[in-house]
Amino acid sequence: MKIALLTIHGLVRAENVELGRDPDTGGQIVYVLELAKALAQLPIVEWVQVWTKSIKDDRISPEYCQKVEPLLKNIPLERACIVRIPCMGSEDYIPKELMWDQLDLMVDAIIRYAMQENKVPDVVHSHYADAGYVAIKVCSVLQCIHTHVGHSLGRTKLSVLQTSGMKMEEIESQYQMTRRIESEECCLDYASLIVTSTADEIESQWGLYDQRRRSVYVVIPPGIDLTRFHPPIGEELSAGEQPMSLIIPFNFRPDHDSPFISRHTSRFLTNTDKKVILMICRPDKKKNIENLIRIYGRSEYLRTKANLVLILGNRSDVDTMDIHSQEILLNVFKLIDLYDLYGNVMYPKQHEQHDIPEIYRLEKRKGVFVNISWFEPFGLTLLESAASGLPVIATCRGGAAEIIQILGHGITVDPNNSSEIERAILSILDEPSSWENFMHNGLKNLYRFSWDCHANHFSQCLLSLLNQRIVQPLICAKTCSDKKVLICDLDNVLLGDYASMSKLLSILDAIPSNFVDKIELWICTGRSIESSVQVLLLWGVYILPKVIISSVGTEIYFLKMDECQIPCVKQSRVFNISLKWNASKLRVEWQGDVVSETLKPDGSILQNSASSITSEELYSSCFYLTYEKDVEYFQFLSCRKDWDRQKILSVINNEWNTSMRLQSSDNQREFKISYDLISNVQYERNLCSVLQQRLRRSELCSSIWISLERHIDIVPAGISKGVAIRRAALLRGVLLENVLASISVGADIDLIRGNIRLVAPANHDNCVQQYLESSPPPQLYFAKSSFAKGFLEGICHFRIFESFGGVIATDEANLSCLVFPPNISSSTRARNCD
Repeated sequence: MKIALLTIHGLVRAENVELGRDPDTGGQIVYVLELAKALAQLPIVEWVQVWTKSIKDDRISPEYCQKVEPLLKNIPLERACIVRIPCMGSEDYIPKELMWDQLDLMVDAIIRYAMQENKVPDVVHSHYADAGYVAIKVCSVLQCIHTHVGHSLGRTKLSVLQTSGMKMEEIESQYQMTRRIESEECCLDYASLIVTSTADEIESQWGLYDQRRRSVYVVIPPGIDLTRFHPPIGEELSAGEQPMSLIIPFNFRPDHDSPFISRHTSRFLTNTDKKVILMICRPDKKKNIENLIRIYGRSEYLRTKANLVLILGNRSDVDTMDIHSQEILLNVFKLIDLYDLYGNVMYPKQHEQHDIPEIYRLEKRKGVFVNISWFEPFGLTLLESAASGLPVIATCRGGAAEIIQILGHGITVDPNNSSEIERAILSILDEPSSWENFMHNGLKNLYRFSWDCHANHFSQCLLSLLNQRIVQPLICAKTCSDKKVLICDLDNVLLGDYASMSKLLSILDAIPSNFVDKIELWICTGRSIESSVQVLLLWGVYILPKVIISSVGTEIYFLKMDECQIPCVKQSRVFNISLKWNASKLRVEWQGDVVSETLKPDGSILQNSASSITSEELYSSCFYLTYEKDVEYFQFLSCRKDWDRQKILSVINNEWNTSMRLQSSDNQREFKISYDLISNVQYERNLCSVLQQRLRRSELCSSIWISLERHIDIVPAGISKGVAIRRAALLRGVLLENVLASISVGADIDLIRGNIRLVAPANHDNCVQQYLESSPPPQLYFAKSSFAKGFLEGICHFRIFESFGGVIATDEANLSCLVFPPNISSSTRARNCD
């Protein structure tokens, strides 16, 4: 199997990982790297790649913009590596809370990399909420299986921050919590598997979310690198206690302090022979660092008994750190000064990754490790402590308590109860028998936490999912770098104003024959394919779209040029339209009155030529065309076991029948359920959120799109117009930056913030306006005109025809005709668009 581990934020590299550098460089990075290394050594894994953002920033190492980095020296690069993917947005290092507006650019960059490098995975395993957001769209386009691990969950962090006294406005501003939580809800909707570290994570953390699906979870505890973490000489297990000796290669170093320990203990500590109270974490409010210092500072007995060692990440200049880390560190410095703890507290500025195991082995002084976070989802440091033979005091909140229960190597405490924490520390420091018992329990039971076990369990889960899949990952067409695509909605853009529609069509019709294959018209609509084709013909759209994305992105159709007989000149009227399905193909037959054009000697159209048409030039004929369905896409949706059409209808009809009315059967599709708000019901901005919440609490997975403040469409989770456009572009070999799409209704907002260029006609609805009013993306143009004329403004603004040598000439009427210089083609002509 082919596996991509997706982690967007953070500074990820295979060697000398910068743990604790900032809030983004925590245990998640270790988890991703160790999992990748373990998976790479399994025979059933063809390749594993860690996908992350390429970062080019003078403030950090140039290694973070190195395109590819090997993960293991003994594994070939093509089997295991880190791939850094450049995003078309900023390549600066951006904290994860500020990255949300760039994530759609990462979606497009990852899809492009996967297709161009032929590295489409079977599985995308996303880490943290931001990667989950990206993975849902990537997997929907590439037909991959999505699995996810949350690491730290938004609802849990929100509860902790509110308990600490932070206002909701401040939380939202700093952490973008609403977007984070919604992304996690979407992961629950979409993912085939949610990997958790403990059973508590399912109950007390994911249990806070609206989506109630239980079958999606699997508990697979992370492991520990047992080649790095081990107890000091003399503390290893006896020969009779074999479980650990068979697993841990105790390559003990000489039993003396490392250079790091020797250097810093002499700098910070007056009496280096005292026991040690150790805390290793990044400077984060939830880690409860200040409380431990207060407990230590207020207890004369603790200060006499032990030194306090605080490893709080790395810092060079506190003023250059993020504001949250600055606040914590300044409070630490103030508390050390307040309690005059100089000579009793060690808090070095810098450490290397290889120093951490040696720091844990300070426990040869019979110390204790303390993790009293307000909430700890898992607690990798608790495993590292156990492997190092170090007893622990751990928070009772979160998965940490479950680890303590399994390993039996410490005591759980209420992080709010200072006296309870102090008693627990003293009970270990003052009772040698307890210390020995906890130390041996941890070493004896640690075999249950290893990366080999994790990788084997995880790979078997993936194998089961792969055996059930119906369609293989996507294979795309060869990319055509200069092909342009214009994508219009039907009712709100292309259609609605006949004059501006005619002007747009005339301009497209003026493209010289040698450039006709370089530009395509597509339609993206909420209508069904049958309705779309009928209305196109009835409005006289004589340039037929090469692609029709219908039913709010749930169906994709491609025009079969070899199965069409269409007028070579403009039609004046269409009648007797007939629709016939043959398997995946829709054949459309019609009759039409056709008017031939009268040309001047120079090749331009004769003004008012219709008045001079003879009876022989007006005739009725039969025509037909064929659109073929993207069957694999439909099958991909069909294999979604979480789409239950009948149950969705039941929930909505039972609870919203007084405010929503089911649209006619013509507007319903297998993967689209459409409603209208009843005329006297006022649209509210949170309607979709309320509806989504209710469906999730019924274990139903869906995406909900609203248009014109009246029409509500419910489709499978993760599916949208944006997903369908990206997929169609891949299949047609079109670069997304060569796509110009209209955005006019609420169902279009999924297009925003990616590489696709956008134009919003002046008649775009309030759903779009509300979404864009805060921070419109740079690739979006707001037109002054409505309907097709507004779309034409976008064509001019983005200079779509310039690469072909064409310009749209303007006069008082604005946007009058498309002109190509004479040297472009011998057949080139300027055609009037009025």
